[in-house]
Formats: sequence, C-alpha cells, structure tokens
Amino acid sequence: ASPVLAQKIPKLDLNKRIHSEAERKTKLKSPLFFVSPTRLSVRNINRNEKTEESDKDGDFVTEYILKTEFRKAAELGMKKGVVGDKEGDPFLFPIGWPKNRSKFTKPKVLQCRLLREESKDLTGGKGKNSGRPKGYGFVEFSEHVYALAALRVLNNNPAYAHLAFGGKKAMKRPENTRSRLIVEFAVENAAKVREQKRKRDMIKRRQQLEANRAQVEYEDDQTKKHRKKRKK
Repeated sequence: ASPVLAQKIPKLDLNKRIHSEAERKTKLKSPLFFVSPTRLSVRNINRNEKTEESDKDGDFVTEYILKTEFRKAAELGMKKGVVGDKEGDPFLFPIGWPKNRSKFTKPKVLQCRLLREESKDLTGGKGKNSGRPKGYGFVEFSEHVYALAALRVLNNNPAYAHLAFGGKKAMKRPENTRSRLIVEFAVENAAKVREQKRKRDMIKRRQQLEANRAQVEYEDDQTKKHRKKRKK
C-alpha cells in the first residue's frame, strides 16, 4: 500500500492487505495461477455469530447478505460511472460496451460463497464448511464490468464497515478507525478451475438427460391414455 493510502487504513486492516498482496505475488509467479476478471475475493468479513453464552443472534454476514450487498454495490457503481469508457483490456468487457452502457444496469451475481472452518458433526466426522466462518469468501459476477464496479464501491470503504470486522457497532466509530472490506480480483488455480468446470458440465448433462427421460416417459404415458380412450 502507498504511504498516503496507508494513513487512511486501520493498522490491523493494513497488515491484512500487506499479507494478501504478498500472497498474490507469490502465487502469480507460477504459470498455474491467473487473475480472474469476474470473481472477487473478499476478506475481513464480519463473522460475529450467535454464541452459547448469548441468546442474541450475531450480526455476521451470510452468503445471502453478501450477495445482495455486492449486487447493489455493482448497480450503484454502474449508475455513478465508476468504470470509465476506455479503461482496462477491451476484451474483458461485454459486447456493446461502452457504446450501449445504458443496457448494463442490472448486475448479475453468478455465485457467492463464504468459507467456514471444518467442524465435527454429530457422527464424529468432519463436516466441510460447517464450522465457524473464516471471515472471507468469493463473489462471482456475470461480467467483468460489474465486478470492477462492485470492487470500486466496496473496497476500503468505511461506509460499508458493518459488513467488515466489528460489524454494526463499527459504524458508531470515527471513519478512520473502522475496519473495511478487502476486495480484490481473485487469483485462481487454472487446474482447479478446469476441474470445477468439468464437474459443472457433468451435472448439467446429467440433469438434461434426466429431464429428457422424464419428458419421454410423460409422452409415452399420454400416448397410452389416448389409445385407451380411442378403444372405448
């Protein structure tokens, strides 16, 4: 982080950003990793859950809340024009941009995922993503322009401190002391992305086959009923 920017970030947040930047640089030295144009990594998310000592619900951020806030932020960013007409790699932007930018006003979030620690389930085994929230996750948009708009609205913005470490109570503090969301374009493992795509394609093919089978069975059933009526 630059010296000027560092003065505006709480020390704890700054340390997290420095660690994240170092981690990204290390990964990107390998040809196996690349920066996703549509998927954002989100760190420093509030994870204050309900505890056994308290009957009150925590104000931790759920996947639904995160998805909704990011979609709204992207929409706000598009309206405010936080993404310039001629910036970045033109191949990353959708067809029709920026000439028809008025059409790009309804951002679509494809996926939102919060990571959790593993915890033991009732049978004594381990349940993946069933434990305490880790405080970070991923949000994927349908277009690069939406992801960029959301990043520019939410990253290091004290107005959204209620989503970050400290939760709603942080909004009562001075802006320069509030923890903020750390939003960056995610660094992806190319091999894992290919494997995930392969699994998604398999699921889609299986669902399509099941739908086709159900349609054939329905048509056969209707044909049999029609024949019975004709015999009568």
